[in-house]
Amino acid sequence: MCIQGHDRANTTLPGDQPNRVKAVLALNKPTVLVLVHGGAMSLGQLKDSAPAILDCFYGGEMAAQAMADVLFGKNG
Repeated sequence: MCIQGHDRANTTLPGDQPNRVKAVLALNKPTVLVLVHGGAMSLGQLKDSAPAILDCFYGGEMAAQAMADVLFGKNG
């Protein structure tokens, strides 16, 4: 379990998130795995299963707009 303000015990996705990602990927729909984090992440086999990954560090006030621009092809 990850509690804000405390160090993580490992670099994997916390809790049930890996199972949820697998369930979404199993739908075989166009999917982008968007990671928003403040440190190293280890995805294991998920990195080979996701058709696309957008890896973002914690951003500032324009982070959401920047992610949307990338996802919708507004950046070159």
